[in-house]
Amino acid sequence: MSRLCLATSLLLLLCLFSCVHVCAQDDSQLELRLNPAIDTCSTDTAFSSYPFLKTEYNRISLNGADWSEFMERFDAAARGERLFSIVYLGDSHVQADFNVAEMRRYMSDYIPLAGRGLIIPFKLAATNQPLDYTLRTTAPYVTSKLMKQPWPAAMPFTGIGLQPEAATFSLDISCCTPFSRLRILHKNNASAVTGIYDEEGGAINFRTDSTGIFLDNKTTSVRLALDGDKKAVIGGVELMADSVGLVIHSIGNNGATYSSYGLIEGFGSQLAALVPDMIVIDLGTNEAFGSKSQKNIENDIDNLLFTLRRHNPDAGIMLVSPPECFKKSTRRYKDKKGRWRRKSIKVVNIKVHAIAGIITEYAEKHGIACYNRNILAGGEGAAKKMQEASLLGRDGVHYTLNGYVLWGRLTAMALIETLSAKKYD
Repeated sequence: MSRLCLATSLLLLLCLFSCVHVCAQDDSQLELRLNPAIDTCSTDTAFSSYPFLKTEYNRISLNGADWSEFMERFDAAARGERLFSIVYLGDSHVQADFNVAEMRRYMSDYIPLAGRGLIIPFKLAATNQPLDYTLRTTAPYVTSKLMKQPWPAAMPFTGIGLQPEAATFSLDISCCTPFSRLRILHKNNASAVTGIYDEEGGAINFRTDSTGIFLDNKTTSVRLALDGDKKAVIGGVELMADSVGLVIHSIGNNGATYSSYGLIEGFGSQLAALVPDMIVIDLGTNEAFGSKSQKNIENDIDNLLFTLRRHNPDAGIMLVSPPECFKKSTRRYKDKKGRWRRKSIKVVNIKVHAIAGIITEYAEKHGIACYNRNILAGGEGAAKKMQEASLLGRDGVHYTLNGYVLWGRLTAMALIETLSAKKYD
């Protein structure tokens, strides 16, 4: 077992017995949504433990969309005849990757995984990162984050841009999932690979072509020696071990909305490099903390879907509606001496239901598949029940580790039920 995997396992064990919590200092909870701290308490994940869930709604409404082609591709991938690629796009609920990691684990029982897929240099950009990989560089660098403008470096489609300030540098990559093919996804000029080395500094045989970097054997850790012109901006690295099976790429950015990704120049064309068969868009929570009108939100959805469809015409699209959460509110009250005071309290963010309605109605109107997580969670009153069941964290916005695992498993079940010609128990 690599040092990264061992460290990750120990960290997860520690997380099972501890919780972390950060309080937001402003009414909009912007700081919390941009820099979340996930409560990582572990409890029972059996569905019977959460009677408030309406599991009969754990299904994908196609709304007239024809998914027959995607079903054929999915089953062909299950037979080992092709690759089926899912891009899961979202906000802070996706950045930490807990839910998508569970999707990979659960779906791998029905279709072999072709690799870890996309990894993004979140930690190098000073934000939270999934636990199963690390990226390091020897070069000084500048980074751009989607929700922090102006961007000091060009913005790739991943929402994170890493621009080394040296022409010659190394990039260290470690991942718990073995890989034998790498592809650096970037904006501007690509850096040339001049050598690849293992953890002990030994040279690794490789070859390159227009589709990526190929190693002779699978590994979990490499050092890439790169030579460029300082203009390359790295958005992520794709790690694969096979050319057939299933891969689920996750792209999440804290605080992201539909309009956020629409700000990235060439977003749809860059994402097309992942050749998606399916694009899942799990956004809406942050819109519920804003003041945009229904028309403006629908325009944001329009704009994002336009660029995705234009450059990914063969990909299916599924929208996901957010479930209820809490928000902070300030109330005035009189103390015992009759003086007016202010205190911050947590109240249900009822606007989530309106946002969920906008997303589901948009999907119905435009014939787009939709996964209604709002009704699955129980609709009104769900936030309180989820928090009491240790699914929703103390901040009232982000889920616990157990909550993310539950949502990932339910989403995987719904996708398998819809995509596979063979129905599973």
